[in-house]
Amino acid sequence: MFFFQLIIPVALMFFRFQKRRHFLLRVIGFGILFFGLSALFYSPAAIPFLPLQVGYFVYYLTGYVFAFLYAYLCFDIPVSNVLFFCLASFLVQNLAHHIFELIMRVIGVSAGSEYDKIEWLLVLAAVYVAIYAVYFFVYIRRLQPE
Repeated sequence: MFFFQLIIPVALMFFRFQKRRHFLLRVIGFGILFFGLSALFYSPAAIPFLPLQVGYFVYYLTGYVFAFLYAYLCFDIPVSNVLFFCLASFLVQNLAHHIFELIMRVIGVSAGSEYDKIEWLLVLAAVYVAIYAVYFFVYIRRLQPE
C-alpha cells in the first residue's frame, strides 16, 4: 500500500509541469516497475534476507527513491525543484498516514489488525482522498510551473 500512497501525491504535484520527451513510454515503464516493486515489497517483512528493522529502512527508501526517479525522469524541471516538490509530497503522504492511524486508534482498531476488512479499506481511502484533495486545492492548484 505504501508505494501507492506515495506515488499519488507525487503524481498530483508534477502533472502540471513540463513533460520530457517520450513521457508516455516513461510513465508506462515506471508503472510496470512500480507494480513489480509493490508486488515484491508488499510489506517491510517481505524482504526475507534482511532483519525486520533493516527491511523497514530498505522498504521505505525504495519507495522514496522510486518516487523521486519517477519525477526526475518524467518531468523536465531542475533536480533541486524535483527534490523540493517530492519532499512536499512525501510529507503529505506521511500526514495522511498519521491521520489515518489516529482515526483507527480513536475508533479502537489496533495497528495492523484490520488489513483484510472492507471497513479498514474504506476508512483508509476516505482519509487519503480527503487529505490529497485538500493538498491539491490548497497547494498544487495554486502552484505555477515555470
